[in-house]
Amino acid sequence: MKTVVFQIITHLEMGGAERIAFNIAKSKNKEFEYHIVEVARGNSAYTKEMIKELESCNIQYHRSNISSNKKAIILFPFRLKKLYDKYQPSVIHTHTEIPDLSVFIFSKIFPQAKFKLVRTLHNTVLWQDWNKIGSMVEKWIIKNQANVSNSISVTEAYKKNFGPLLNIPLIYNGFKQSSQLQYEELDYNNNKIHILFAGRFVPQKGIESLIQIVEAISENTFDFTIAGTGPLSELLHTKLGNKSNVKIVSPISNLSSYIGSFDYVLITSIHEGLNSLSIEASYNGTPVIVNDIAGLNETIPSDWPLKVQNNNIESYKAIFKQLPNTNREQLKNMAFNFVDKNFSIAKMQQEYEKFYLKN
Repeated sequence: MKTVVFQIITHLEMGGAERIAFNIAKSKNKEFEYHIVEVARGNSAYTKEMIKELESCNIQYHRSNISSNKKAIILFPFRLKKLYDKYQPSVIHTHTEIPDLSVFIFSKIFPQAKFKLVRTLHNTVLWQDWNKIGSMVEKWIIKNQANVSNSISVTEAYKKNFGPLLNIPLIYNGFKQSSQLQYEELDYNNNKIHILFAGRFVPQKGIESLIQIVEAISENTFDFTIAGTGPLSELLHTKLGNKSNVKIVSPISNLSSYIGSFDYVLITSIHEGLNSLSIEASYNGTPVIVNDIAGLNETIPSDWPLKVQNNNIESYKAIFKQLPNTNREQLKNMAFNFVDKNFSIAKMQQEYEKFYLKN
C-alpha cells in the first residue's frame, strides 16, 4: 500500500517553497503517491507552466477557486476534508505560513483526521503580519515534532524565537543542473570578466557593499550585470547607472538557465536562509564570490577562496585583483562536486521520505 503525501503550498506560483514541494513530489519511489494542493488560486504567467510540469510528471494536483488569501484560508479546511476523505493521506507536508495556518485550522475543525504533520522551515523570519495566531500555530507544530529546517541559519533563528533545546532535523533543499542558454545582453568579445549580481534591491542583499565594490573595481577589466528590482533601485541607478561597465536590468526570468553565461556570481547578502543562487551557480559552472555568512557559507566548501568576512571591501578588492589569474576550471569543479554531494534532489527526496515514515 502506497504512502499518500499531500504537499500543501500557498499557490501554483514560481517560488522557492513551491519548487521544493514540486521536486519532492517528483520522486520515483513507487511506495509514495504525491499530491500538490494549493490553498489560494495561483494565476501568474508561471501558473500554466507549473501545471504542464505537474502533468508531464503525472503528479496529481488540486486547485483552489479562491484568489484571496484570507478567504482561501477560511474555506481551505473544508476543501482539504473532501480531499482527505477521498485519498486518505498518511502525511500532510506544509510549506510557508499560509499552508501552516490553513492545516492548523483544519486540524481544529476536524480533530478526527489523523495524519503525520511535516512542516519545512523555509525562512529565518516567520509570521511578520500574524504574530498572535502564529504563536498558536508554532505551539501545535512543535507539539507534533513536525519541523524540518532547510539550513543551519534557519534552525538557529527558529530556536532563538521558539526554544533553544528544540531538536529540528536538517534537510537541505535539492537542486539540479539546468540546460544552459546564452544571455544575449553580454558582450562576449570585449575580453572582460563578466560578473552577475542577482537579487532583490533591499538592504538584506548588501546593496551598499555592492555599490562600493563596483566603484572600487577597474572598469577596464570587469563588466557587471545587476539584475533585480526593489526599493533601493533608485540608489543603484544614481550611484552606478552612468558607469560604462554596469548594466542594471530587470530580474532575469529562468535565471538558472542563463547563469553559465557569466564568469562569476557576486553575492553580498548580510543575512540569508539558504541561498539558492549560490547553489544554482555552482551546479551550472559559475563560481561565486560571497560574503561569509550563515546560509551562504553552507553552500560552498569550507576552504573556498572567494569569500570575505563582513563584506570587507579591501578583501573584495584583493579577490577581484586575482581573478584574471585564477584557475576558474578548478573552482568550477570544486564547487560542483560540493553541491552535487550535499544538495542533490535525489538526496533531498530520500531524506524526506525517510522522515515521512519515521514514527
